[in-house]
Amino acid sequence: MGSSEDEDVTEATQLDVFCARQHDAWRTYIRPGWLPRYLRQHLDDEGEAFPAHLDFEDLDRHMREHQATFEKQTSAAGGVRLIARGHSAEALALWLAGIFGTAMRSRGSDLDESA
Repeated sequence: MGSSEDEDVTEATQLDVFCARQHDAWRTYIRPGWLPRYLRQHLDDEGEAFPAHLDFEDLDRHMREHQATFEKQTSAAGGVRLIARGHSAEALALWLAGIFGTAMRSRGSDLDESA
């Protein structure tokens, strides 16, 4: 039942993400399953975020800083699948939410309150 709530992170928690290159950005799909509210708010009804400007080196640094592990699989067509479990899934979700939130602010969202 409530496995999508932020506080329900367990060892069985998994975040499965597929990123497909589209021109100069990435179209990002989150597989149904555990999805914290802070990440879900950036996705459409299909679990997709576009455009996303992903920096996989930054992701590697972020995951190391959080002592988190993840699988990264690259397809022949250039897509990237990211899979993280347990507390690593939460670290990946936080990174993605930061990326998606930055994209929203750069498009002129009222979340950008620069003085």
